[in-house]
Amino acid sequence: MSASVTQKVVLWTLLSVWPSVAAAFVVVVKNGSDSAVIPCIQQANGDLEVLDPAAAVPSKGERVYDNATPWLRSGLLAATEGDTRTVSLIFLKTHQSVSCGKVLLEGGIVLEAIQNAGAPSCRPTSITPQLHETGIYTHYAVVDPSAFTDHLDGWSGWVIAPIDDSAERRDGDGAPTMNRYYATGPGNVFWDGTHPRASTITVQVCNNQSGEIKELHFSATRETGCWRYLMNDAAGCSDRKYLPRLHMEYIGPATDPSRPLPVGQYSGIVKIREVQYGTEKEIHDEFYLIVELTSSPP
Repeated sequence: MSASVTQKVVLWTLLSVWPSVAAAFVVVVKNGSDSAVIPCIQQANGDLEVLDPAAAVPSKGERVYDNATPWLRSGLLAATEGDTRTVSLIFLKTHQSVSCGKVLLEGGIVLEAIQNAGAPSCRPTSITPQLHETGIYTHYAVVDPSAFTDHLDGWSGWVIAPIDDSAERRDGDGAPTMNRYYATGPGNVFWDGTHPRASTITVQVCNNQSGEIKELHFSATRETGCWRYLMNDAAGCSDRKYLPRLHMEYIGPATDPSRPLPVGQYSGIVKIREVQYGTEKEIHDEFYLIVELTSSPP
């Protein structure tokens, strides 16, 4: 790991500085309703502004706003960290505008569109970041193997989940005209356990000054109390009282880990799922991980 790169792995927070607009926050719209929704936010002049009418968040979809999103660089928005702005969601199916209230633009913000008994609502959530100054991130499993008796039961693994970012422009047929995958890595849980080893995750990060996208590599292992396996290897351990945990650590740029990143601040997002071996369609845990790196001059 290069001494010129200071890395911090954080849950739900971005540090982003643009020449014209300082926006040290990330907004995720999660649409759990049966209607497409369009988010709106209060501009600096007090008016509510539709963020992007050409990219409504579809039913059961999600959208990530980060420093690669033109909205965050908008002079009309002029948002800075610590601002409080009124936010609302327009439910296109019923043509209703639902207020999310005043939202503090700080750290990570989730705007969840909900449909309760036909009445749409918006639930804003602010999540306090959890920081590891060493650049190592750990996350304990939800599935507890000690609650099971069978040899293969009760063990789970982690996979990289796709982010369906409906901020992508689409053509007349609804097909995406550009693609941003955010992160790639293991996509299925299996059982091996014969060779302790580490998975490699590729994360797309955005330079918060230039908007340039870079690829970084992270190692990811699943610790069982016996060994460190691939993050998606659900192999068990004789000590079933040990709660497995995910262990992630920064490796370096994907192209050449020995060369530091260009000077600047970088941020990216990863969605991770925990699934139990043999029931891969059942999601036991799902969370976002925000990656922050600051590359300083040598």
